[in-house]
Amino acid sequence: MTLPLQCRPNPMVLATIVKNETILLDTAREHYFSLNAVGGRFWSLIAMDGSSERAVACIAQEFCADEAVVRADLVRLWDQLCANGLASAACEDGREDAR
Repeated sequence: MTLPLQCRPNPMVLATIVKNETILLDTAREHYFSLNAVGGRFWSLIAMDGSSERAVACIAQEFCADEAVVRADLVRLWDQLCANGLASAACEDGREDAR
């Protein structure tokens, strides 16, 4: 799989940072998830403007990592976020992508 150009966190998910983790609470299903520093940074970046390309570039720079490695890691994270209903792809106008 690949990252969609526009990513959108589920509005029913609350996020908070505790020490070096981002805790996600799915208020609809009453489940919580934790993200490490990289995952938390990805979450905060897509929450700002949804741009997956911007998120890859920022994380690669901030963590001094190769963009291809970051992209591959974020694809795996993205798949997990979507599988758990925490995020979805969005059209450029902000609507949810029906794909």
